[in-house]
Amino acid sequence: MMAGSATPPPDRNRLETEIAANPVLSKVREALEDESVFIVGGTVRDLLVGLPATDLDIVVEGDVTALATRLDTDAVIHERFGTAELEVGGHRVDLVRARTETYPEPGALPQVTPTELIDDLARRDFTINAMAVGLEEPRQLVDPFDGFADLEEGTLRILRPGSFQEDPTRAIRAARYAARFGFALEEETAREVGAVDLGTVTRDRLLSEFERLCGEVNAPRALGLLAEWGVGNRGTEVAGLGPVGLELLLDAPWSGFLDPAEFGLDWILGTNGTDIDPLLEFRGPPSEAVKLASDFGSREILLARAAGAEWLDDWAGDWRQASPVITGEDLVARGVPEGPAVGIGLDAALTAQLDRGLVDFDEQIEVALEAIGPGGRGERDRPN
Repeated sequence: MMAGSATPPPDRNRLETEIAANPVLSKVREALEDESVFIVGGTVRDLLVGLPATDLDIVVEGDVTALATRLDTDAVIHERFGTAELEVGGHRVDLVRARTETYPEPGALPQVTPTELIDDLARRDFTINAMAVGLEEPRQLVDPFDGFADLEEGTLRILRPGSFQEDPTRAIRAARYAARFGFALEEETAREVGAVDLGTVTRDRLLSEFERLCGEVNAPRALGLLAEWGVGNRGTEVAGLGPVGLELLLDAPWSGFLDPAEFGLDWILGTNGTDIDPLLEFRGPPSEAVKLASDFGSREILLARAAGAEWLDDWAGDWRQASPVITGEDLVARGVPEGPAVGIGLDAALTAQLDRGLVDFDEQIEVALEAIGPGGRGERDRPN
């Protein structure tokens, strides 16, 4: 399953140029004593293809605490995990001790053990994220799993069999990378991703991964790839609608209607409602549309719009938020007793507003009183 990359071809020369020009890395390099420090993972991948390295992934062979405190006396040290959070030249930097990870059971969080760089690279998810380059000269690319070749070929490849079973959330990351770079899955990777069981992972971890997915420009494509690969447990009635729904959530009038990550996760897990036929078949005035939509959940409504119920754009943008010009106090002031009669009048005014565009105050009062009828009014408005 090979495909041409949508990104520029990787270039090793970019690493030298970018590292030499980076003031944060220069300060880290100047602070070195007995440690060996490398930029690794996504930082190397992005620099190779000419993308900005917004986050520096820095791995240390040696004492993380000593290096961190030399760089920032206020550094926050996590001895147990071999990590440090600090500030260098006004930029936040995370230092991580080279480590291995073992998974006690599928979907569990890993157990961490300090190690050397090569073993640290071996614990990672895909070959394109398992490269490193040292800060000290000569700066050579450390590439034990041929990630550079996979970058050239536009291929996404796991490092070892069983990688997705160790951590099923890697399937979600695979979709992110495949959509972002225009890469295709290597054959064995494609076979294994289809057997991923997201049910072994907590919802919080899954939601965290979906939040990252939804932060991508190509988030709808990434969600569609998960479906194509057979990840999740979606119902066939709504197959294909998730990516369209996610794309709708990125723009008006649907932005803010649902949390994109929650929607994407529930759709891929098959927990969205599917009985959307009444919404798809509806042909009627806005007032009836508002009543119909009130019988459905937000996810069903979004899926119906994704399936082609275009009238829901008006519902989302205008109708669902509409309220009559008049208020209950206005009706009470005209002799309508507080209670059900006020609701009848307001409903009538809103119907006239939605269906006839009636927004004149006096005309809405008249419509409301007519709907209430003489029997529902107080003494002041009854005829002599």
